[in-house]
Amino acid sequence: MFKQIDVASDKPQYLLDWTGFRTYNYDVIDGVSYQFEYNPTARYDGECKFEFNPNSHRVVNLTFDGKRLILNKNSLIATNNYRAYGSKIPGTGDKHIVFAAPDENRQVLAN
Repeated sequence: MFKQIDVASDKPQYLLDWTGFRTYNYDVIDGVSYQFEYNPTARYDGECKFEFNPNSHRVVNLTFDGKRLILNKNSLIATNNYRAYGSKIPGTGDKHIVFAAPDENRQVLAN
């Protein structure tokens, strides 16, 4: 999604990788705050494969409602079935579904 930024270069550099990632895949979660470090190499490749560079960490200062998130603890995220089942993003797919409801997101919000 984000390209590596060469801090030593004075040439223009593109931050987003438009060829490998579309911005509609960039989800927002209310209450979650974080910062990106663009200098390290990417952890995942364009297909979201972890082995690309597993020791790289671009997301820093991850918090929820102002409290630091502990990365080795489990958390639940409510999302639609397209994101939960149909994504190649790590942490999605059948084995990660805790509760599948028949309700549509827009109907839950309308009620």
